[in-house]
Amino acid sequence: MIKEINVFLIEHRLAFLVPWFESIIIFLFSLFILLNAQRFLWKQLEKLVKKTKISWDDDLVDATKNPSRLFFATLALIITYKFSPHLFYKNSIFIILIKDLLVLSIVWPIDRIFRLIINKSELLRSSGENLKDLLTLIGRIFIFLVAFLVILESSGISITPILASLGVGSVAIALALQDTLSNFFSGVYTLIDKPIRAGDYIKIDGLVEGIVLKIGWRSTRIQLLSDNIVIMPNNKMASAIVTNYDLITHETGVTVSLMVGLEADLCEVEKITLEVAKEIQNSATGAVKNYEPSLRYSSFSEFGMNFNVYLKAQKVIDQYAIKHEFFKKISAVYKEKGISIPYPHRNIHMIEKNQR
Repeated sequence: MIKEINVFLIEHRLAFLVPWFESIIIFLFSLFILLNAQRFLWKQLEKLVKKTKISWDDDLVDATKNPSRLFFATLALIITYKFSPHLFYKNSIFIILIKDLLVLSIVWPIDRIFRLIINKSELLRSSGENLKDLLTLIGRIFIFLVAFLVILESSGISITPILASLGVGSVAIALALQDTLSNFFSGVYTLIDKPIRAGDYIKIDGLVEGIVLKIGWRSTRIQLLSDNIVIMPNNKMASAIVTNYDLITHETGVTVSLMVGLEADLCEVEKITLEVAKEIQNSATGAVKNYEPSLRYSSFSEFGMNFNVYLKAQKVIDQYAIKHEFFKKISAVYKEKGISIPYPHRNIHMIEKNQR
C-alpha cells in the first residue's frame, strides 16, 4: 500500500514538473534563437548605416540595441505562453509580467530616441546644456508617467480615478506653487531667449554687478567682484533691466574722467595724456593691444577743464586694472610736467562781532 502511494506521488510530481520543464526548454530555446536573430539583425543594420553619410543613424542603431534585447526576450516569453497556454492560464501574474515587460520594451527605446533627438538638435545645442537637461527631464517624466499608467491599466487597476485626482491635484499644486512655477518658466524663457548666458558679465537695475555662474530652474547665481554669490529668483531677473556687457563682444570701452586747471595748455595736456594712454593700452594686463585711445574735452567747471580719456579692455572686469595703472602713471607725469589737477576748496573768513 505504501509502495503504491509512493508511486502515485512520484507520478503526480512528474506530471506537475514535466510541463514546467517543457516550458523552460521552450523559453530557453526561443530566447537563444531570438537573441541570435537580434544580434545578426543589428550587425546588418550597423553595416548598413556606416555606408550612409547621415551621422545620427549610427547613434539611432546604437541607442536601440540594448532595448531591442528586452523586446526579443519578451517575445520569447510570449512564445512560451503560446505553446503552453494551459500552464499559465490561471497564473495571471505571469500574463501581467509579459504585458509589463512588453510596455517597458517599447518605452525604453522611445526614451533613448527622445534623448538622442534632444542631444542632436542644432537649436538646443546652441541654447546650452541647461535647457537640454531641462527638456530631457520633462520629456522623460512624461514618457515614464504614461508608461506607468499603461502598466497599471494592464494590471487591472483602473486609472480613471488617478487621472481625475491628477486633474484636481494639478490645479491645487499650481495655486500653491505660483512663485515656484513663475521662477521655473522665467528660467525656461531665459534659457531659450538667452538675454544672459553663463559666463556673461552683467549689471542688474544698476545695482547688482558680476559674472553669471549658472542659470537654474528656480534662480540665477551671480558672482560679484568681491567673490560673494548673489542668488536671484528667475522671475525677478526676467522683469529687471539687465545690462549684458558680453552679449555681442567681450571687449568693452573704458572711460576715465579727468580734470586739469583752467590755466593749463590744453594742446599740451592732450598730447601728454594720449602718450600715457597709449603706453597703458599696450602694456596693461587685460587691455586691447594696438587700440588707439582718444581724448575729448567735455566742459568747463568752476575748478578746471573736464575731459574724458577712452581706452579699451578685453573684458569688463579688466577695466579696473587698466584704470589703476593709468591713474598712477598720469599722476606722476602731470607732476613732472607741472600740470595741476585741481580740487574743490573754499576760503572761509571769520568776522568777530565787535569788528562790525
